[in-house]
Amino acid sequence: MSYTLAQGQATQLAFHAGLDVQLGFLHALQRNRESLALDLIEPARAVLDDWVYDLLVHRRLLSPSLFTSSDQEGVRLDTQGRALFYRAWYGEGQRLVLKPMRRLLARLLDRLRAQERVASNPTPPLAA
Repeated sequence: MSYTLAQGQATQLAFHAGLDVQLGFLHALQRNRESLALDLIEPARAVLDDWVYDLLVHRRLLSPSLFTSSDQEGVRLDTQGRALFYRAWYGEGQRLVLKPMRRLLARLLDRLRAQERVASNPTPPLAA
């Protein structure tokens, strides 16, 4: 759930930057996959994992009783657990993951702009 929310944030960042989220740098082009959004999540994974761990272990916001398990759907938060998680996500979680995603996007855009400048200003031939 947290990675899906982070991917939504990454998709919005890429769209606002005018980039095609289907074309990634780290993840190969694949039909119906937002490769660039997945690229942007990579530096945020550790931050996101630490935040979820903190919710579970240190703050004990999400207890085992808030999870359900089935063979068909796996382990999921119940309605009350999702309400608690989403409140925490929109209160602080998304801000935590946006920072590393924005840094990576800025680096990617800087490199693209630098390549564009080089391509539009070819080096003049050497004088004889």
